[in-house]
Parts: sequence; C-alpha cells; structure tokens
Amino acid sequence: MVKLNDGTLIADDQYDLINPCTEKIPSSFKNVDDYSIYILWSIKQVFKDNLFFHRIPELFKVYSDKRLPSEKPLNVYFNIVDPQGDIIYDHTLNKSIDLVSLDSKSNISVLKATFIEQNHTDLVTAIDDGHITPILDHLCELGYDGCIIEATHDSPYLIHLCHPDKQLSVGRPTKLI
Repeated sequence: MVKLNDGTLIADDQYDLINPCTEKIPSSFKNVDDYSIYILWSIKQVFKDNLFFHRIPELFKVYSDKRLPSEKPLNVYFNIVDPQGDIIYDHTLNKSIDLVSLDSKSNISVLKATFIEQNHTDLVTAIDDGHITPILDHLCELGYDGCIIEATHDSPYLIHLCHPDKQLSVGRPTKLI
C-alpha cells in the first residue's frame, strides 16, 4: 500500500506498472498531491493528433465512488482519498488507454485553435470561461479514451473516462482506514 507520512493509506502499490520518475521509489508521500503528481510524471506520455496524452497502463487501478462502470462518462482518481462517496471502489483498467492531457497549456491552445477553425464557438467560450464539461463531452464524441485534468488543489488530477463500461472492471470495495 502507498501511504502518506502521517500513516494514511491512499492507494494500492502499482510501481510495477509504471516507470518511476526517480531512482528511489518514495516509501511515503507528504500529501495526496505528491502522490498524484508522482504517478502522472511516471506514466508514459505520447504525442499524436497534435496533442499530448498520458498512457495509463493495462491493469492499473483507479478509484471511484461507483461500483459499476456503466455511467458515461465517469470520473475516476489515482487514490482513494479523492472520490466523494462513503464507499470507495477500486477498478482495474482492462486495457491501456491514452488520455488527452488537459493540464497541458499547449493542448489547450491546439484545442482552442481547432474549435475556432471548426466554428465551435460554444467550446471556445467553454475554454475561455474554464468550463471543462463541454470540452470533455466533445472529446468523447470524437472517440478519445478520455482525458486527465488538474481539477483543484483538493483533488489534483481527475481522470475522465469516455467509455468506462469497456475500459474498467467492476469495482471492488476498498476499505478506508
């Protein structure tokens, strides 16, 4: 298990599925943000369609407050602290997925230019106003696996899956200690 310095357990150990971004794997983290940033930096980045993606490996565990991954789209997290429900479920990715990196300024610029070119004024306005939901929905309509965004300081990274029923296993309850 991955734990914070105060002993709080926050996630299953998945170091065997990622390429650690440091030579020495930290045995504990100061806070949830440190862990999420560490995971994000350790996951492979790929460039295609003029965008940067984070490639999340097959069998990687993510967490949500939903047991069945049938809700489309579905938000999941890197750790058990972020979901808002009383019971947290861990899901395993059925296959590797590429998530559009919406925390990348260059990706936002490319998307905005594309939306302007395609006369999607509603999506340009959404970018300008910081309303991410219409952009996420549009990316799903285009056939992308999903995206990852920097949500808030309380929940540093939100993973938005477009087809969770095809991408995730049925969730197993995770004990919050």
